[in-house]
Amino acid sequence: MQMQPKYKIITSARAMDSTCSKVKLCDVLLRYDTREHNATPSAIMYGKYRANRFTTDDQVIHLGTPDGLTIIDADGRMVAPSFVDMCAHVASPSGVGDDIASATLSARAGGWSTIVATPRNIPCPDTGLTYSQLTRQLSTWAACHVIQAAPLTLGQRGVALCDFDELCDHGARIFSDGDGVYLPSAVLYAAMEELGKRDCLLILGKSDDGIVGNGKINLGQASRALGLVGIPPCAESVAVSRSILLAAQTDCAVHIPVVSTKAAIDIVRSAKLQGIRVTCGISPHHFSLTENDVAFYGANAVFSPPLRTQIDREAVIEALADGTIDCISSCHTPLTASQKRTSTEEATPGSVAFEITFSACVTYLLEPGHMNITQILRLLSLNPARIIGANTTSPVMLDLDREIVFTRMTMSGNCYNTPFFGSAMRGAVDVVV
Repeated sequence: MQMQPKYKIITSARAMDSTCSKVKLCDVLLRYDTREHNATPSAIMYGKYRANRFTTDDQVIHLGTPDGLTIIDADGRMVAPSFVDMCAHVASPSGVGDDIASATLSARAGGWSTIVATPRNIPCPDTGLTYSQLTRQLSTWAACHVIQAAPLTLGQRGVALCDFDELCDHGARIFSDGDGVYLPSAVLYAAMEELGKRDCLLILGKSDDGIVGNGKINLGQASRALGLVGIPPCAESVAVSRSILLAAQTDCAVHIPVVSTKAAIDIVRSAKLQGIRVTCGISPHHFSLTENDVAFYGANAVFSPPLRTQIDREAVIEALADGTIDCISSCHTPLTASQKRTSTEEATPGSVAFEITFSACVTYLLEPGHMNITQILRLLSLNPARIIGANTTSPVMLDLDREIVFTRMTMSGNCYNTPFFGSAMRGAVDVVV
């Protein structure tokens, strides 16, 4: 017996269309043909709801009994496609802090319906067996759709390549260098040749470890003032240049999750003009903060790559506006208090960001007039969905005017490592429908 469809109606919405190009006042109809865990709507329509009927420009839909109908009042708030995150650490490999359930609840609270998880799990998902075991756990426990990226080398040790055929047979389509070592060029070239043949996406986010050394923050004015070992900015541009040159040689599609320096942005911009298959993203911290904020926030302002100069921040914002940077990713990294309640030199890089990213976009991009809301939503939803072939039919309800303070009471995860903890920001995600 065929299951009767279920419907959700969002009334009085300022609805952003699926192309993130225009907003109209209307009601929104969501149709569900399955009751599966984390099901996405099979159809989304815009029109007017009255008396159990939904009217669009070209049809009238009779919705049946009220038992199969849920009504949500948007009360004039914006309804837009949910977000797609191309770079997130779902759970701590130490097993302390966030787990799959708590991390993905935080993701859903932040508006993300799909996230790409880096391969930092234990055991490492470097074989078909371990990869399929992990994906089963994700489908069981995750509160949103998680696409698990597979590693390039066994144990992420940078020596022997994984069996890409076996991993692809078990569902892997995205690969990443994750938290592993900075791969030798010969190993990376061999991996990209194989992945190019299989038309898989490769996410490469590591800077050149030989140049990074023991540094924790950007080499510049702030590192000198604080007396800290700095990371030369060229550590990023060297790695980006290598990735792009190998992408051109192997025709492998490459995504760089964070390009944080003006030099790296210029390299990507030039590569795109040449038709090389490269896309890139940025984290909210790199368009919100600079290296000068390390003195105030301390260990919570330690990132990989590190916060950069004001000139770099301005270059990031320009690249977001002109399309050089394709997407905004959370780069969510849940860490325990002990990993951050330490000196800047000893701190583990990273910050929780699932629930902070949209507010950072409104506060640091929309309100100052750098970008409009349609541009921001393309960067959060449409563009990353296109890159990875994700579905964005699950809508998210947004309040652009609401002020939110990030505290233990307002955040959903188990970790709170962020420079924005206790800060008031504008723009909030009300619900992922």
